Amino acid sequence: MPTPEHPAPTAPDPLCGRRLAVLVVQDSRTCCEVIRAYLNRLGEHLAVCARDGREALNCLKLMRFDLALLDVELRDRNGVDLALEIGRLAPALPIICTSAHAPGHGAARWCIENGIDVFLRTPFEPACLSEAIRQALGQK
Repeated sequence: MPTPEHPAPTAPDPLCGRRLAVLVVQDSRTCCEVIRAYLNRLGEHLAVCARDGREALNCLKLMRFDLALLDVELRDRNGVDLALEIGRLAPALPIICTSAHAPGHGAARWCIENGIDVFLRTPFEPACLSEAIRQALGQK
């Protein structure tokens, strides 16, 4: 039985003590900067912003990431299609897809059915991003 002197063991916090390298694929510079600020607030994580799928794939060839955060709607391709390409290049990389579309439009279901670890509806607060990261890191 847990006591104050001997608390029950807890699962390790996937964000605790780690500085994550996050690939943020977002065609809006403003949204990318907001996400970068949220990641900084959550633990001074490194956010590398790519404006489209081509830039994202180039970034993956140059650097190792702990997580990818993709917008579903990009200028040069669908974010889920990009996620599938990323999955071939980096199969262990957890992926969070974001979209302003309500889950009723099928975006969330479609993402999960196509191998995305977590779907996050935008706009979101830092606490929601933190929970999505925890979920995604726990998936792989």
